[in-house]
Amino acid sequence: TRFFFASGSSSSGTPLRPGDSGKAVISLQEDLAAIGYGLPVTGTYDEATGLTVLAFQRHWHPGHLSGEADFQTRNLVRRVRDLSGR
Repeated sequence: TRFFFASGSSSSGTPLRPGDSGKAVISLQEDLAAIGYGLPVTGTYDEATGLTVLAFQRHWHPGHLSGEADFQTRNLVRRVRDLSGR
């Protein structure tokens, strides 16, 4: 199942980008790891995190390939995790 968001959907929050760190990055990394992406949880939005986000976007959100975890991408990662039961 794929989820698509219309361009211009509601967004809030600041995108997570390379160099960012903190709880939001940890949460994103934990969610990606839980759904099968081999990503270590470091708390820093490093190159590995950006590449993993890009891989996730290619599969689940192909209309938005940025490698940055904007609100839509983070929401979708969380929804996929919730649906996976992990």
